Amino acid sequence: MLKKLQKLIAAATLIITPAMFTSVGNLYAQESAPEKLMLITDLHLLSPSCMVSGGANLQKEIDNDNKMFDKADDIMQAVVNKVLTAKPAGLLIAGDLTKNGEKASHNVVAAHLQKLVDAGIKVWVIPGNHDVNNTNARTFSGGMVRTAATVTSAEFATIYANMGYNAAVERDPNSLSYVCEPLPGLWLLAVDDNLCKERDKNRNLEANGINAASLAWILAKADEAKAKGKQLMTMMHHQLIPHIDDQESLLGDAMVADVENIRSQFLAHDMQLFLTGHIHISNGSTWYNSDKSKSIVEVTTGSVIAYPCHVRNITMNAERNAISFTTDKLTKTPGDSNFASTALSRAKASSRATVSSIIWHNWDEIGSLFGDYGITLSQEDFTEACVQGLGDVISELNITMSNGNEQKSGVTPSSISRKLDSGVDATCDVLLADQNFLVKMMAKSVAKGRFHDMLDEAMNSALTDCTGVGTSRSNVTDDLTLTVSLPTPKKVTLKGDLNGDGEVDVTDINNVVAIVLGDQPASSFDGRGDVNGDGEIDATDLNAVINVILNGR
Repeated sequence: MLKKLQKLIAAATLIITPAMFTSVGNLYAQESAPEKLMLITDLHLLSPSCMVSGGANLQKEIDNDNKMFDKADDIMQAVVNKVLTAKPAGLLIAGDLTKNGEKASHNVVAAHLQKLVDAGIKVWVIPGNHDVNNTNARTFSGGMVRTAATVTSAEFATIYANMGYNAAVERDPNSLSYVCEPLPGLWLLAVDDNLCKERDKNRNLEANGINAASLAWILAKADEAKAKGKQLMTMMHHQLIPHIDDQESLLGDAMVADVENIRSQFLAHDMQLFLTGHIHISNGSTWYNSDKSKSIVEVTTGSVIAYPCHVRNITMNAERNAISFTTDKLTKTPGDSNFASTALSRAKASSRATVSSIIWHNWDEIGSLFGDYGITLSQEDFTEACVQGLGDVISELNITMSNGNEQKSGVTPSSISRKLDSGVDATCDVLLADQNFLVKMMAKSVAKGRFHDMLDEAMNSALTDCTGVGTSRSNVTDDLTLTVSLPTPKKVTLKGDLNGDGEVDVTDINNVVAIVLGDQPASSFDGRGDVNGDGEIDATDLNAVINVILNGR
């Protein structure tokens, strides 16, 4: 690009012919991009080279995971095909690109994404908690399971150099965070909230978070965006706000560490829109400060390899004060034209993984329930019994939450509650088969009460799609189709910045060319194209704009 501009300047004079304007316009017209982005998250791809052949260990891994990681390579190809057809300006990916950070898996993901880059579609990625120096990286070969090579934070940035890191406006020296401009006038803060550089030194570090130096850098970039008249959107992997009440009961602790402090600082610096992943459901939720003078809208997106395999479409209005979201599903993959049914079937069959996760997050409470009766149960035995007794109702709840907009689904808290009670009865019959009738009856009554204590708040919030129930923060936000209104960015007047995006770049050359050729009126640019201040926009201003770009002024 620089060489082309240098050749243009070398050939140009203060009097430039219309033919030269036409050639410049043609040269840069291809760089204009639609005001549209796409978003996916939680690819969890496992390289085919890490699954050399089948075996009981691989099948067990598949059965105990509600993500179709064994089909992720085909799913990723389907995503690439979908993006190539849609032709957005760029694709955003909010972390967990690989199953467990296998270097081979990262290389496969990057190869898929390079197809988009080669087609002129920009790609912007961040790591998730699975992606860097993960001790769980494995390969499966027949009956053998081996440790797989993983990546450091520096290797991650190298592998995805063409997917954000080389083209960033600025990178944070203390993490894998960076700022980029996916659309003119829109800054994206791509935040690494996984302590990736810290994990380089301690692979056993499991906590997520944003270190103090990175937080200061993020806040400074938010302030800079405002000063430059850029609209701001932030992408991070973990949650900044809860999406259901008491969500730890169903989803575990998905929040970024030190969330109250980080959230209050983001609010103070007018950071309002966040794109997240991690919890594998698509949901929109709003968080207000105490007097509702400020708010955060968080749009979290479900895993693209778990039913219903959501893909987000993002559009931005010309005034840069509203960003809209719609949601699509993947319906076919290479070799499976009926993929939607396959995904649903796998979701129904994955209730074991969901039941196991809920029990794991609540085992202290559950274990004490049976301990009160002198009954000792292992977590494994209890999980197996719950899969048999509660698998169907948990599967229904999981699928309903995955589809989003639960309040419109027809599935109600009362209907799930009745099925939950029936499932508890069946589970107790299995676990207490050797106990007498009176013990079973008492245990069932207590078990139902404990289960409702653990799950009702989260379940009711999820199925009514309402967070902050009973508080000033109570809200229902559309999960699949929503528009987020944002303050209109400050208008920054910059000579040569004809389109008003706060930068002087090749798009402004196009605008000068259009004015000189009579295709656009100069008045529509508020005099910003009159760089030399002579009252006209002509060939001399074209040279001036090019000089601004080349000299970085």
